[in-house]
Order: sequence, then C-alpha cells, then structure tokens
Amino acid sequence: MNEAIEAVTRGMPVATAAKTYGVLRVTLLYKCSGKSPKTCKMGPATILTDHEESVLVEWILSLNRMHYPVTKKHLLDSVQRIIQETKRNNSFTENRPGRKWYHSFLKRHPVLSERIAQNLTPSREKVGEAHNPKLRNWFLEIEEYLSSKNLLEITNEPERIFNSDESAFFLQPKGEKVLARKGDRFVYNAGTNDEKENLTVLVTANASGDLAPPMIVFAYERIPGYIANSVNPTWGLGRSDHGWMCGSTFYEYITNVFEPWLTQKRINRPILLFVDGHVSHLTLQLSQFCARKGIELLALYPNSTHIIQPMDVSVFKPLKTFWRNEVKRWRLENSGDRLRKEHFGKVFEAALNKISRECIQNGFKACGLSPFNVENVNFKKMPERESEPPFKKEEFKEALKVIHKLISKETLAAFINFEKENEWNGPVEDTSLFQIWATLRKGEKKDMDLIAQNTEGDTNETEEAVRSITENEAESKQENVERLGDISVDKIEVDDKLTNAPKIIIHSQHILCAPSTKSENLNKSQPNVKTPDKVNLKENGPSPFKKALFWPEPKVKEKRRYNKEKIPSAITSQAWQEYHSKKENEKKRKLEEKENRARERAEKKNKN
Repeated sequence: MNEAIEAVTRGMPVATAAKTYGVLRVTLLYKCSGKSPKTCKMGPATILTDHEESVLVEWILSLNRMHYPVTKKHLLDSVQRIIQETKRNNSFTENRPGRKWYHSFLKRHPVLSERIAQNLTPSREKVGEAHNPKLRNWFLEIEEYLSSKNLLEITNEPERIFNSDESAFFLQPKGEKVLARKGDRFVYNAGTNDEKENLTVLVTANASGDLAPPMIVFAYERIPGYIANSVNPTWGLGRSDHGWMCGSTFYEYITNVFEPWLTQKRINRPILLFVDGHVSHLTLQLSQFCARKGIELLALYPNSTHIIQPMDVSVFKPLKTFWRNEVKRWRLENSGDRLRKEHFGKVFEAALNKISRECIQNGFKACGLSPFNVENVNFKKMPERESEPPFKKEEFKEALKVIHKLISKETLAAFINFEKENEWNGPVEDTSLFQIWATLRKGEKKDMDLIAQNTEGDTNETEEAVRSITENEAESKQENVERLGDISVDKIEVDDKLTNAPKIIIHSQHILCAPSTKSENLNKSQPNVKTPDKVNLKENGPSPFKKALFWPEPKVKEKRRYNKEKIPSAITSQAWQEYHSKKENEKKRKLEEKENRARERAEKKNKN
C-alpha cells in the first residue's frame, strides 16, 4: 500500500497503481485523497491519543531518571484523572483503566518495562559525579598515599587487591511463589523459619576472582559444637551479642583466617584491602596488626559503597539469588523441613561456589579499583538532580520590598505590564533591573501550580510531544473527546481559583502522578513548591495533564553545618593510628575527669 501511494504521488493513475501493487482501488483512492489515514491500526481507537500517551511515557521516564519511579497504581490514577477532566467516553469502570489497558499500554510502548526499584538512603543518593566531587578526590587521595609509600604498582596486580564486606542471609528468603487452587485467598507455608531470622556472612575476594574463606557470625556467647562442625573447617566462625559484625569479630577474622590464607596462597605482600568505613572495621589493634603483616587497610568513601564496592555492585545480588535457589532445593530434598543454623554452612557453601571469577572481576573493574581508575565508575547510576533553591520565599519577598521602595510607581507598573511577556521593551537602562525584579517575582510565587522544564537533552522531546497535543487536538478523530487546554512549556498559567484541585509539586525534571479521588486528602500534606526560572504562565487555564501529573520537590530544610574532622582513608597509615590514639586518649581523659567529679561530689556529700 505504501508503494502504491508513493507511485500515485509520482503521477501514476490510481487504477494503474492499484492493479500494479495488488491493492484495492477505492482504499488507495481514499488514502491518497485524505479521506482515510495512510496508516491505520486494527481495532478501536485508544482512549488516549498517541500524542497523549507519548507525554505519559516521557513523564514516566523523567521520573525514573530522577529516582521517583512511577508504579502501576500511580499511572492508573493519573490516567483516571485525565479522563475525568476531559469528560471523554470510555468503557472503564469508574473511569479507571484496568489490567488489560495497563498491559496493552506497555505493549504499545516497549521502551517501558516493569522493574523492582532499589531503595537508596538520601545520603547515598547524593553521591554522584556532579553532587559530590569529593568521591573523585578520594581516588586521588588513595593514589597519593600509595605513591608516597611506593605501592602504586600494586594497582596493576589484581591478585593483590581485595575487598571485604558483610551481608545478611535470611534462612527463609522471600519472593517465592507457590501453586494453589484458583480463588483461594489464603495460602500458607508450614514448617518454615521466621521471616526475620538471618545470619551475617563476611565475604572477601580479590580482583583476580579468588574468594578467601568467608566468616559466618552467630549470636552466641559460645558457638555450639554441632554448628561449628557443620561449617567448612577453613571458614571463619564469629560471634557477637546480636549476630552482627563488630570490631573484635572483624579483627579475629583478619588475624586468624584472612592473614593465614594469604600466607598459604603465597600472595605477595603488601596487599590492598578495601573495606567500608564502618566502626566494625576500624580499630587501632587491627590497624597495627595489618601494618605489621603488610596489609594496607583502606576505607572506601562514605555512603558510596553501592557504586564503588565490588561486593555490593556485582557479588551479593547473584549470591543471594543462588542462596535462595539452594534453600529451595534443600527443602525439597528434606521434605519441606525448616532450614536450621546447623544446615546453613553447607547450603551457603553450595551457593558461594556458583559465583564465577568473571563476576568478581567485573565488579572490581566497575568500581574503579582494578584497574585503579575513577573513570571506570558508573556515575550514570546517579543522575544529576535539581539543587534545592538557594533562597527562601521570605527572602524573595524582602528583596522585592527593597526594590519597590527604590523605584518609581511608573517603573513598577511598566515591569508588571511586561512581566507576562517576559521581555523588556522599555528603556534600555532598566533592562538589568527588570530581569532582577522578574527573577525575584518568580521566586516569590512558590505556591503556584507549575510545570517545570525537563533537562536540556530530554526537554525537547517532551516539549514537542506536549505542543503536538495542543496543535493537533482539533484534528483528532475522536469526536467525543473535548478539546484539551493549550499546553506550552514556554508559557503556562494556572487559575488561582482552583483551590480544590490537587497541588502540583514542581522540581525541574521530576514528575509524579496525582493521587486518585479517593485519596485527595493527601494533597494537604504536600511540600511547598518553587517557580523554575524558565517557566512562565499563560492565560488559558490549567490543562488535564497539569492537574494529573506533577513534579515533586524535596522540602527546603535549614542546613546545620557540622565541622567534621578529616579522617585518613588509609587505616594502616601512621596518620590514622595517631588520630585514633588521640581519640582514645581524649576519651580516657574525659572519663577520668568524670570519675574525679563524681568522687569529689561523694566526698563533699560525706563531709556534710
């Protein structure tokens, strides 16, 4: 058909083209004359137009890049809101799309897929190339330290670069689906462990892919003999009050397990051992021991282990998958019996043996530890986020008051008239003043409903999609759909009278969906909003998309500055040992002063 249409456009008669390419003459005639579209999908038209769905796709992708992923419920809530605002006919129950529409939407847009989001704390989320250049400085600091001790050549020998970290392994892993009668609401799994019961395992490996003996930590005063005998004799057995890693447990592992293993494997000393900077890994006794035995203990940059620690990046995820599968296999072989602590060692060993050398090697490379190069770190995991506004709303108001006192009423009236145009056509000498005044006005209007611009690379596509909705809306083939309000990323205005509409939270590239009508009371607790510099208002009123989609913004909090001491990253260095000794002495001095004051109070009380 496309070839026939092309031939007709080149001058071939419709009847000749239809006979030549084997298509219906009337169909070809209608397509060439514009009575029917050149491309037509089978079946009924979708509720939302192609342009509208493309805006939803860009909205979802933008939020995903900004670590605000859209869930299925969020998407359906937003579509329901759009349908209600446009009052278009649909076959949905209560105007809410169902499961079929959702899966069809994903099929129409294969760029989208369902994933499980990884939770990040705010401190970890801020560790990125643009937000925290100190991460790059950490690599320089380690490189300078190794160079000062003539150890830089170790970075070219992967068998001498190690990483050690611990993680919890649950005796009853979650996420297992079972078969049951269709319609049963309650399905139970008897004889399983407590869902929260777990053991901590310390895993150590080098950049060559060699695994050192791990250590299992138990919450015992004394580890029972039947448990100790069930674990590989070359492995380490640790104990602590809560079953977690502590300073003494890690020290025992390094001295009794790891260092003898290095000697047995005849690995050249010194070696580099990267650990996180947790207190369980940093003790003065450990630092002194490692310094004597040629183990350079290096602390990773804080809150960044999810991108520069090989165990977190490439080992623990597949290891826990293998662990889950081994637990399932063990329960099948043992008639569904519960996995006990005396069984943990053998089951975990089977899972650990499935970790390949390539998996470990790729982790060290992706973290920039072997080869030692910060450029290998995948900073794309941490995309740039809009920084918090540097000023508060009250500060904008105060600045405007000062300007209003200094300028004449005529100048202020001219500023207000040209504000909507965002362009100054008055006296040239007032141009800079107008720009400053307009910027302060935008900062003052934090409580307005706005739509923020996307990133420079992504905005063009979103703007084009949004504009195309407004430009082509009148030509839409859905006659029962009311015309949407014009949407423009350049100029948008929101009616101040819409006090009952849900608040739209703006934060540059962020977009979140509005809640459904059943949860509109949640809008009262939404944070304050800010006005982006490049977004203006238009007089046509809000569109359904502006009501249904919004960009979140973190609350602006007053930051308190704490002067933190610079702690050396090299734990085996003389500087770190001196720092730790100084801290220990200071702690002892304060304790002695406290005891002396208590003793003086007691003596004074006895005299009285």
